[in-house]
Amino acid sequence: MALPWIALPALLAWRARGSVPLASYPPRPGPPGGDGLVSVVVPARNEAHNIEPCVRSILASGWHSLEVIVVDDHSTDGTGDIVRRIAAG
Repeated sequence: MALPWIALPALLAWRARGSVPLASYPPRPGPPGGDGLVSVVVPARNEAHNIEPCVRSILASGWHSLEVIVVDDHSTDGTGDIVRRIAAG
């Protein structure tokens, strides 16, 4: 009964012994013109007390090409209004 709990980790460890570490790969060049577009999707439902610090921290990340998409799932506490205010500013 314990064989799967012993054999599976042993098999995974045996297979991983020949894997190449990520650090050994050379870095890939970025897109022409600088940073690529990063889209951050924030799901929100009744998050009025958290949404503003969350969105503002994402916007403060310093990434050049950044879009923040807040998906408001029928909030009843004003979450959508807060996000619209941030977007207008």
